[in-house]
Amino acid sequence: MQKYMGFIVGFLLTVSILGAYFYIKYKPATIALENIELVDLDDKPVDIKGFKGKPIVVNFWATWCGPCIAEMPDFQKAQKELEAKATVIYISEEDTQTIQTMLQKRGYQGIFFKSNTSFKNLGITSWPVTYFFDEKFQFKKSILGSVGYEKIIQNVSEK
Repeated sequence: MQKYMGFIVGFLLTVSILGAYFYIKYKPATIALENIELVDLDDKPVDIKGFKGKPIVVNFWATWCGPCIAEMPDFQKAQKELEAKATVIYISEEDTQTIQTMLQKRGYQGIFFKSNTSFKNLGITSWPVTYFFDEKFQFKKSILGSVGYEKIIQNVSEK
């Protein structure tokens, strides 16, 4: 056993250091919604301030992202249930034609915008990532990776 102790300690140390590195590198940044330059799918500027008053769920996604597409049915279901309580917004940095083509192909509906602010400049380095804001645009929480229906509902309901 002592023969392997050095290996085990080294392995655990390496895993810990790598875990910390990836946590820091891929941990979603805190975002101020007002600082994102958005356009609708007709390329017209959007004033995000018009959505104040209800909690906001913002899903940053891409049409080429498998996990993003896989979680979309859960978002569509949550969007319908939360309609009176919260606003669900989907933001991609792809061109509007690409977004529209995918939406038409899959039949998804909702509030879809293109970000003219690159995700990298927002601190977003992985997709999908979902942000939860209160009715005054105060950041509450972010979740990196796919988010299921229950988590969306739960995070909107939390104060």
